[in-house]
Amino acid sequence: MEANILTLLAIFIAGYTLLEEGKKIDLRLRFSFGSRVTTFLLIVALLYTIYLPVLEAYSLDLPMSWIKGWKRELTVFTVIVVMLVYLVSKLMESSLPKSRILAWKKVSRDLLRHQKFDTLAFLLNKYHLQFIAELGKSQGDRDRATLLRRYIFRCKCILASLLRGKFSPDTSKYEDELSKSISGLLKSNVFVKYLSWTYPLLCAEFTKVRFSDSKEFTTTFFRALMANTSSPLYVELRDTQNVSYTGEYFLDASSQLLSFYFEEIEVARNVGVWKPVGDYVTEFIKRQKGQDNYYNQPFSYSYSEEEKWNCPIFVGMHFFSLMVSRAIHAGYEGHMWLMYLEYFIDEILENYEKNSEVDVEIEFPTRFDYLIYEALDVVKSWVKAVVYNDERKSNIHISEGSMPVQYAAKTLGNIFYKLIKAKKLTEKQYVYYLQNTIRLLKELDDMGKQELSKLIVENMVKKYESSEVDKYTLDKLKFFYDDVDHILKCKKSTFEVLLVNNPL
Repeated sequence: MEANILTLLAIFIAGYTLLEEGKKIDLRLRFSFGSRVTTFLLIVALLYTIYLPVLEAYSLDLPMSWIKGWKRELTVFTVIVVMLVYLVSKLMESSLPKSRILAWKKVSRDLLRHQKFDTLAFLLNKYHLQFIAELGKSQGDRDRATLLRRYIFRCKCILASLLRGKFSPDTSKYEDELSKSISGLLKSNVFVKYLSWTYPLLCAEFTKVRFSDSKEFTTTFFRALMANTSSPLYVELRDTQNVSYTGEYFLDASSQLLSFYFEEIEVARNVGVWKPVGDYVTEFIKRQKGQDNYYNQPFSYSYSEEEKWNCPIFVGMHFFSLMVSRAIHAGYEGHMWLMYLEYFIDEILENYEKNSEVDVEIEFPTRFDYLIYEALDVVKSWVKAVVYNDERKSNIHISEGSMPVQYAAKTLGNIFYKLIKAKKLTEKQYVYYLQNTIRLLKELDDMGKQELSKLIVENMVKKYESSEVDKYTLDKLKFFYDDVDHILKCKKSTFEVLLVNNPL
């Protein structure tokens, strides 16, 4: 029996020694005051049983008799087994005692300072559901608890003591400390970059809750995803190209990040995912200056096949294409800031400067030209949702008055206006883009969506919706329209009625 006891003790010591650093810290963090008392009592029981013969010799043993068949050695063995089971159960738990939040704050700060990101990420991932639940409590509850604590401190009376017991303001103290701790961790750009690669869904979960500097964290997280062309976001966007003829994307369960934000479009709206992605792409385009820049050099078809999936501009456009499509086909009445594509075009035109080796006669002289085409195509697909929705009789009615469709129509017109005013494309390109737009307008007119067609056309000749018609743009549109395929022309079309036969 002694040999078995020694074996168990050896296993216990060896097991703890072999634990990874993260699990050792995890075990220590879980040891609240109650856990320590329980462990202390088990150790006392173990030592008492082991040294029982000595205590009996000096009459120091407790006045109790053994149960029939129960021996001292069996008691020692049982206590050791109970200790092992108790420690294993503590390791298996996924929540942290609230009384240990201050200990967590200190440990996590030390791990962050020493850049032990793997251990810190392991612990954060293990506790994150509990932390998010705590952080998710309404700010109003926290404010009320804070006011209550101040009242109790000032009054120091029996009533205040009763309120302390009833409303448990001490809990808010732990919530405040937890919020400060999480904020301190997720303000670290280096740590967030590490998490964006190793635990992207963990970061996504934290973007849903509000804590101090939560907006800064969300921005850092998405910028880290966009800056790394091998990040899970790039991989998932490349794998999500399954789109119906209606323009509706289908999400695969393996695309965890995209499913997290876009399966229920309200999640993306509440987080505001468009801003960090849109701002990053806009800033990226601003840096692409000069004739020798990659995007001003001659276009190669390898870009349209492979290289574009490593391009932040194209991937950013695809991100908006997916997001807005999901919003439209979910019947969501919000524009999701789809106007960012117009901002992308602004920056592209600002830096558009063809390299001397560019062949201006081909479809896409430069990579910037290809991206302009993609932007127009994406915006047109959002407007077309109205046409295809009527055709398939979907359960979700997408009307021409739908906010995202309305904004898409305005954005399409605005982009065309800016392309003409920039005077940087060839006549052939302008005719090509106009012809594609006329084809869309014809589809809308045929479906009785003249109001939507009118919205596009009016924005094609105005700087702002409330501005006067720009004569230069109007004349240019008429000039390019002469070269549009005659099959697409119709005197009763919205385009001809507004701009050719009866100019605005």
